[in-house]
Amino acid sequence: MDNRTHYRRAAVQSLSLVLLFLIMAAPQLMSVRPTGVFAEFRNVLERTPLTTWLIVGVGALIALVVISFARQVRRPAKASEGATTRPSIEDAVLPQNKGNGLASATFPLNLPWFGIAGWVHVEEGKECVVIDGRQVVHRSRICFTPLRLIGKPIYARRVLLQPPTLNDLSEKALSADRLELTLVTTVKYNVTDPIYVATQQTPLTQLSELIKGAIAEYIRSDTLENLVGDNEGAIRRKLKVQLEHSTSIRGYYAVTEVLKALPTGDQRIIEIIRKIREESSRTGLIDIEAINKQKIAETDLRIEREKRELEDFYKGRDTDRELQMLHVQNQARTLQEVMIMVGQIAGAGVNPKGALEEIRHLLQSTSTTSAMDTPRLVVTKEDLLAEEQQMLERHKVALGITAVLISPHSEKQTAPGQAQIVFPDFVLSIDCSKEYPSHAPNAQIQLRNGGRIDLVMPWEEGNRLLYVATTAKMRVQTETEIHSDQNASH
Repeated sequence: MDNRTHYRRAAVQSLSLVLLFLIMAAPQLMSVRPTGVFAEFRNVLERTPLTTWLIVGVGALIALVVISFARQVRRPAKASEGATTRPSIEDAVLPQNKGNGLASATFPLNLPWFGIAGWVHVEEGKECVVIDGRQVVHRSRICFTPLRLIGKPIYARRVLLQPPTLNDLSEKALSADRLELTLVTTVKYNVTDPIYVATQQTPLTQLSELIKGAIAEYIRSDTLENLVGDNEGAIRRKLKVQLEHSTSIRGYYAVTEVLKALPTGDQRIIEIIRKIREESSRTGLIDIEAINKQKIAETDLRIEREKRELEDFYKGRDTDRELQMLHVQNQARTLQEVMIMVGQIAGAGVNPKGALEEIRHLLQSTSTTSAMDTPRLVVTKEDLLAEEQQMLERHKVALGITAVLISPHSEKQTAPGQAQIVFPDFVLSIDCSKEYPSHAPNAQIQLRNGGRIDLVMPWEEGNRLLYVATTAKMRVQTETEIHSDQNASH
């Protein structure tokens, strides 16, 4: 025992005796009438001012600190030498250094500050210090051990938290189908319970046996075909899960990785199993390739179908655009025909008031007709009968026509012959010659009251039955207005 240790122990024992005397004298000192030496000691305490006791206490504390600091300054070389001779944790746990493989030999914890407190150095993440088998220090810090005041020694052990891997652990067992298999593994692990490791004599041997037991349990859990058929990566993953769930290992150690897992046994059986597994894998790849080709064909077919739908969509848009152009052309032709009829009606001496109202109504009806209402029948110049029927049907509502009946000419089936156009107030009968429309047709108006009016009108080539129907309606409205004015004058 060196002088420094002797001094510390003597100081601790002296302080312990002083504290013991104070504890035993406390009842007498605190009583109303202390006796003997306690009365004299109490009188001294009462006569001495509190400031004096404080000054004495502070002075004693400063003296102890100065003495401790002076001793540390006088022996810097020795302290430096002691720090450099501290072995690494890898060397400290070796059996030749009285370690158990994962923990160093037990050593007394010497604390520099009066033996009860001091700085404990720890390589964080790599090691830890277990004090008295109860307290674990994972990082460098100040430790305080008040039990040293009563002379109790404090012992500690350094524990390696990240030990080297366990290499080539071999275990032989029978698989589930009663075939022998040997599995050689290399395991990487960490220590999670330093207190448990510090209390064991041979933790490495114990851990190796636990891992071998888990490997044997893994071999017995499946058939040889399944165990050998997997590649090494799959075996390592399954074995890692097996070790992680082992109740004998979990809580004390953490298996971080299985670096190697090689199955050995009857090489003839193992080779047969591997060939069967390779053939199955090749067949699976062929099936997957066929599925991929089918998906590619379905995708190409879907693309072609969507392409055709897109083409049909654009064709439909072109058709709608052509119909709109046809509608605009029809409107222009209708306006031209209306202007011609207005001029002809005015030239025939008919009152244009009613005609203008009908023309305005006709224009409004024509402007509100949508392109979708435009007949999709494309009329040629030779199909005059269909053209006449189409024009009358298109302006049927505007003129107030209730029915249209047109029969083909006896000598020319594509031209109109006889036509009857029914209005609410009269019926218009039209007889077309074979020279129609170059020559005007014969037209007669039959009123509801039995009267008849022969319709005479100016004619130009290009006029149609629509012009005849419009002129007839204007004539009837003019006659009606004249009769109304005559009756009103009488």
